[in-house]
Amino acid sequence: MLISFEEAHSALSDHFPRLWSVVDGGWRDYEVKMPADVKALASARSRASLVHDFMIKRAHDMADACNGVKVVKHRLMSALVFQSAHGFIAMRLKKLDEDGVSRNNPTKQVLDFKNQIEIPAIAAHHHLEIGYILNKPQDSISSIELVCPSGNKVYWMAEVTPAVVSENLFNLWEHRGEEEQQSTGFTVKRRRIDADENDAENGTN
Repeated sequence: MLISFEEAHSALSDHFPRLWSVVDGGWRDYEVKMPADVKALASARSRASLVHDFMIKRAHDMADACNGVKVVKHRLMSALVFQSAHGFIAMRLKKLDEDGVSRNNPTKQVLDFKNQIEIPAIAAHHHLEIGYILNKPQDSISSIELVCPSGNKVYWMAEVTPAVVSENLFNLWEHRGEEEQQSTGFTVKRRRIDADENDAENGTN
């Protein structure tokens, strides 16, 4: 079931610092902990898989430290699941393209997740993704985004960033149609999505 940006922000506001650290830390773990010769040989796909493994490790640490949060794994899909006043929210950790879309082998489980169809083994009312977008050279993180998928499109996406960084670079990121909300030292800035927005809002693919 689609969830609005406002509802998701309300449900997850206490968790944004840790979520940001899960994603940013997963990338940093890869950069620091993997030997240079392994990184030199790794394909983009292999690197994304290794970063994902590091993010999942940090997600388990987050779940251990937080009430109402757990990591659920079913087949090859792992998700953080949050208990909230708006229902259970499942969140996958992903590498995203510049439009906020994750790329996967399109299994039925992945398609169900992206189409907001409940997966009994995960048992969440709403499905979100959080992940990193790389810069053009593909050698560092450009932004960390929270995304509500709607089929093969995006219903909404919002950048999660430490407030001090957002404040220093606000004029570079300021666009008409964006909404900014503060929570525990972090800024969550909703991005404007123009193309196919009506289709996503109507739940079409």
